Amino acid sequence: MQWWCSASGQSWTWAWRAYPGVWLLIGLLAYGYWRATRTQAHDGRWIGGWIGVVLTWIALDWPLGPLGAGYTASAHAVQFVLIALTAPPLILRGLAPSAEATFPEGSGRYRVLRVITQPLLAAMFFNVVTIATHVPTVVDILMPNQVGAFAIDFFWLLSGLAFWWPVVIDVPRRPHFPTMVKVLYIFLGTLVHTGVAIVMLMAEFPMYGIYELAPPTGWFSPIDDLEVAGGVMELGGVAVVFGIMSVMFFRWVGRQEE
Repeated sequence: MQWWCSASGQSWTWAWRAYPGVWLLIGLLAYGYWRATRTQAHDGRWIGGWIGVVLTWIALDWPLGPLGAGYTASAHAVQFVLIALTAPPLILRGLAPSAEATFPEGSGRYRVLRVITQPLLAAMFFNVVTIATHVPTVVDILMPNQVGAFAIDFFWLLSGLAFWWPVVIDVPRRPHFPTMVKVLYIFLGTLVHTGVAIVMLMAEFPMYGIYELAPPTGWFSPIDDLEVAGGVMELGGVAVVFGIMSVMFFRWVGRQEE
C-alpha cells in the first residue's frame, strides 16, 4: 500500500486505492480548521473554508492524486489549480474572523506573521515554488518517490496559503496595502504561472519524461496531454484569479459609492 500518491509505472485502472498519508494530512488540516473556527459565528465564510478543505482532499486523493502523480500532466495541472490557487483563499477566508484573536497585535506570533506574510516575500515564495515544481527535471525526479510527490503537493498548499494570506486576512494590518493594491498584487503575482502554462502550450515535444513514458491511459497522446495541461493552467488559473479580482474590484466600487 502506498501512503502517498506517486508514479508507480503500473497500468492505470479505475480500481480504488487507499492513500493513508493523504487522509492523515486532510484530517490534520480539517482538525486545525475546526479548532480555529469552532468559536466564531458560522457564516458563509466558514462554509467556504470547508469547501477549500474538500477541494484539497479531491486534488490529493484517488483518482486525481495518482493520475497527476504518474499518468497525465493535465491531471497534475488540475491539482495545481485546486491546491495552490483555489483552496487557499477559501480556507483563509474561513479563518479570517478568528485571525485577530489568534495573532494579537504586539505579540511574538504577530511579529513573526508580519514577516512571513509580507506581500513581496509571499509572492516570491509562491512563484519560486511554482517554477521549481514545474521544472521537468524536478518533476521527473520527485514524482516516482512518495516523499518527493508529497513535497510538491505540500509546498503548493503552503505557498498558496502564504500568497493569499495578505489578500484575504487583514492581520497583520497593512494600511499601505488597500484593495486596489491587492488586486495589482494578485495580477502580478500570478504572471509566472501563466508563463509556465504558455511554455506548455508552445512546446513541440513532451516536457516530462514521467508522463511521456507513463503507461498510456488512452485519453491523450503525451504532447496533447501537455497542451491540455497548459490550457488548464492558463484558463483554470485565469478563471480563479480574475474571478477573485473581479469580486474585490466590484466590492471596492460599492464601498466608494456608499
